[in-house]
Amino acid sequence: MIMKLGANEIQAGIYTCLNNALSSICAVYDEVPQEEVKLPYVTLGDDSSIPWNMSKRGSFGRQFNIEVKCWSKKPQFKEVKNIAEKCVEALGDPASPGFSISGFQIIYFDISATFQRDPDGRTRNGHLNLTINAMQMSTT
Repeated sequence: MIMKLGANEIQAGIYTCLNNALSSICAVYDEVPQEEVKLPYVTLGDDSSIPWNMSKRGSFGRQFNIEVKCWSKKPQFKEVKNIAEKCVEALGDPASPGFSISGFQIIYFDISATFQRDPDGRTRNGHLNLTINAMQMSTT
């Protein structure tokens, strides 16, 4: 078996999951369009992955770290926290994830969150940090 990076597959899985779940609430972007866009919205942020040692199982694994950002201009944090909660609900839990990674089996994932004001003093944002361990599936 050849080790796969899986970066595009996980991004596609998370984007599809969030876009389907949030379509009636706000837009989801991989890249925010250059023209003016209406807030609130969600963006996929930076991501990284490292090998996750599965050699004892005769397989390859990866630990993915992905940032999902929620944006709002509503005063206080209620709207951005509600959007973040909808994201977490959509993503599910390790026993029943709301997304899949083509070619991988999700073994574990966790979500941490941070909320803050932007320097403009009006924009609120929430950063969801996803940590996902996944085992590469055999293609034979």
